[in-house]
Amino acid sequence: MGAVGGTRRIVFVDGIDVVPAPDSDTTVVVLDTSWTPTADDRTDLLPARPLLGAVIERVDLFDRALDLVDDWAAATGIADRLTVDDVTYWFRLREPMWRWLHERLLWHGALAGLDPSRSAETVVVPHGEIALAEVAGLMWPGHVTVEDGATAGPPPWQGLMGHVPRRLKRLFGQLAPNAQHDERRRRDSVLGDRVVAISARPSPRVMVLTNPATYQRVGGDGGSPADPLFGSVIPRLREAGVIPVLFGTHLNHHRHEQWAIIEREPALLPQSLLRARWSRPEDDPAAERAAAAVAAAVAPLRRVSIDVDGVDLGPAFSDALVAAASRIVRSDVQMLPRIERLVGEIEPRAILLAQEGIRTPWLIAGRQTGVPVFAVQHGILYPRHPGYAPTRHPRLVLPRTTFVYGDAEREVLVGRGVYRPEEVEVSGSPRLDLDSAPGDATTAHAERSDIRAKLGVADGDKLLVVSTINLRFVQRSHFVHVLARVLGAPLPGVHVVFKQHPGEFDAGPYRALLEGLAHAGGYEAPPISVVKDIDLYRLLRAADAHLGVLSTVLTEAVIAGVPNLIALVDQHADMLDYVAAGVARPVRNADDLRAELRDLRPPEPRAQQAFLDRHFRPGDATGRIVAALQQAIGSTANAR
Repeated sequence: MGAVGGTRRIVFVDGIDVVPAPDSDTTVVVLDTSWTPTADDRTDLLPARPLLGAVIERVDLFDRALDLVDDWAAATGIADRLTVDDVTYWFRLREPMWRWLHERLLWHGALAGLDPSRSAETVVVPHGEIALAEVAGLMWPGHVTVEDGATAGPPPWQGLMGHVPRRLKRLFGQLAPNAQHDERRRRDSVLGDRVVAISARPSPRVMVLTNPATYQRVGGDGGSPADPLFGSVIPRLREAGVIPVLFGTHLNHHRHEQWAIIEREPALLPQSLLRARWSRPEDDPAAERAAAAVAAAVAPLRRVSIDVDGVDLGPAFSDALVAAASRIVRSDVQMLPRIERLVGEIEPRAILLAQEGIRTPWLIAGRQTGVPVFAVQHGILYPRHPGYAPTRHPRLVLPRTTFVYGDAEREVLVGRGVYRPEEVEVSGSPRLDLDSAPGDATTAHAERSDIRAKLGVADGDKLLVVSTINLRFVQRSHFVHVLARVLGAPLPGVHVVFKQHPGEFDAGPYRALLEGLAHAGGYEAPPISVVKDIDLYRLLRAADAHLGVLSTVLTEAVIAGVPNLIALVDQHADMLDYVAAGVARPVRNADDLRAELRDLRPPEPRAQQAFLDRHFRPGDATGRIVAALQQAIGSTANAR
């Protein structure tokens, strides 16, 4: 996709259904990256996907963004500045700020390719496209208009109540009781009784942080959705005489659709209970003071430049960091004393969690109450993972023990000197303990036939599983471009199944993208299925091949032994050296894909085993985790 030339006006629109009337001085860029123009479409309509794709193929934006973020951090001393009660919050914010910068680098490259001379006199951006508007405003200062996408506001009484403090809202509710208010009080009472019942039990307790919203189906048709990390650990704790108390992150017992989940699990306490039961009036002022302090500490850093080909993203980066730090610190400081009160009432002997990088108040609470915190690796762990600190900082708070899947992952954490050797234990993957792989050929054939029949795969067609990406801006840029390169051609005899990430809550752009490419190219789209509520390993075993881009499922496919294809279109793609290890074959376009599908080759057994030996300790991962928790429980009991 070339530059727009001497156009005077550039208008960005969300989709093809809202394009303005033709104008010889105007170029219209369609931001819907699943859209592909046809010969019948107007020639002044440019799809954004090729603009973004040209940057993605030329520059490793993931690593470049991380380099710029770390250079800025070193220049500003942000890890020391961004501290609250002697805990640094920089490494909690490093990953979201990396994403922030990554998205803006992507738009900078695309806009530079669109109008290299920056000669456009007017640039119009839809409301809600914040990153695009920010970068456009720096590249065409004074010439950017953001269309007003505001909708009608709430009724006057709702708008008024929106500004009333929460304590007054509660008072109003008490003065005007209704059925909804009575139900809220009933639920509070049910959960209050649950807390008392849990606390009264004599056995030792372990607090397990889990998110039922992202549970995955495990096993066959009878399998229930389960936590992919702790689904095997929770029952084994019970078998060992330890009571797992489940803390439901992001669960709100006042939401009707979530109450059913909470009500049927007597060991589950939703996150909303922190506010309902363990909050105190002094929590809010303390949180506001902390948020104001970090904002004041970061605000002077606006003068530190982040130069991107003559465009200074430094001030906007600093402003974004102030906003993110204020919000996160306010929430965490408010949450910390509530967690401490929860721990004081429930009296767990240990805390087990994942995604420790965003669980700062739990790590602090564990340290301050003397309750050891254990973390389990989630997803793939690779060198330069932005969610892990690159250096050990004296104010960095870490779990007592982090369980990782294999020796390679341990080396990522310990080898850089961030984690001490005794802080990392190779346990293996508890997710693998949940898998019920068929034990004989007859059962395996029946499982494969069952899955393919449910998906409607025709006899003789190849089943290609494509694993998706959850991060929205990566999905609408990197991912759709790679899919267009690799799947944007006739694929006769292939049924494409998109296996969605557990965090996706809509159907995604996948079907529209492939069908649009087929329509524009004049060929028939392949049969397409978009699935989420299906066991991953059963799906992989039923597949003829797996195609991944930036997905943990590339590793899962090695475990399943399915022919594994990795799309090497994006400059940042092979994070675990799958190709060099001989456990995935590279594809760069549709011709490569069709050639691989004609001659499918699973990983060579020795290469597969060598990869697994490095990344997965064999045996009972769940048992190792439970044993470590039992040991900690004994140590905690002796200390008391």
